[in-house]
Amino acid sequence: MLYYPKLDTFTVSDIYERYAFDSYFTITMDGLDIVSSKDDRSYDYTWEAISFVCRVVITILLELLIAWFFAFRKKEQVAIILCVNVITQICLNLLLNFINYNRGPHAFIFWYVFLELLVFLAESTAYTIFLGKYSDTPVSNKKILLYTLCANIVSFVGGMAIARLVPGIF
Repeated sequence: MLYYPKLDTFTVSDIYERYAFDSYFTITMDGLDIVSSKDDRSYDYTWEAISFVCRVVITILLELLIAWFFAFRKKEQVAIILCVNVITQICLNLLLNFINYNRGPHAFIFWYVFLELLVFLAESTAYTIFLGKYSDTPVSNKKILLYTLCANIVSFVGGMAIARLVPGIF
């Protein structure tokens, strides 16, 4: 029901239920009188794709910055970090969107923390296997784990800070 205070009138539609915890609806009233309306469910796929790309780029830039401090600078090491992050970010974002869509924001927060731990495990495993192979000097597993932990903490905190500045990006 919509209320138009200037006209002191209501518009009433059929009863609609949300189909997700974060639903989008488009209301068209073209050619209709003021007492009727039509709802069409819609979803902004373009904005979702743009925000996904932004999240991935931000994560990769932050993690590459941390990699530079840990002396993982060779072209092959950067390529490994890029590939691993793209894969983990795609998986993380697909799962989080699915969870948010079906279970809502509270489940999203719980699963976000849990899935970030899984991302840490996946990335540290991949980096332990591959990063040392392309180093001029031996790289300890401890250094790789510390890099992975620092990179993930920085990208997580950076993401939270950006989410406060640009809420629609996440």
